[in-house]
Amino acid sequence: AFDNERLRLMYDEARQHQSELNTQNEILRKKVEVATKEFYDLKCVADARITGLEMKVREGEEQLSMYNNLEKELDDVVMQAAAASDSDQILACYGYGANMPTTSRRRLKQGVAMARQLLTAQKDNAELKTEAGK
Repeated sequence: AFDNERLRLMYDEARQHQSELNTQNEILRKKVEVATKEFYDLKCVADARITGLEMKVREGEEQLSMYNNLEKELDDVVMQAAAASDSDQILACYGYGANMPTTSRRRLKQGVAMARQLLTAQKDNAELKTEAGK
């Protein structure tokens, strides 16, 4: 009888411990579910942000490429205008005429003048080298 009572108490204690462990297990399972859901929500937000940033980078790269091409074209026009006798006519042929804002037109004329000075200096330098070589 004493052994049966002792076994019954041990059994009841084990069942109570199992019940507590099951409750803790269920709480932890719910916490994992919440954490998993939050992780996937954050992942979706991060993926959307990454996609948006990648699009902005692509747009920036395209714009930079366009500006680089425009700058090269403008440099070519300035060099052609500097080499020509009538720079205003060359600039007008490329659409850089009277409809251009004054500051831009002034900068373009300054660029042409500087390019002319550079071409003249290069020409003078080449002549001096030729004379020095004789």
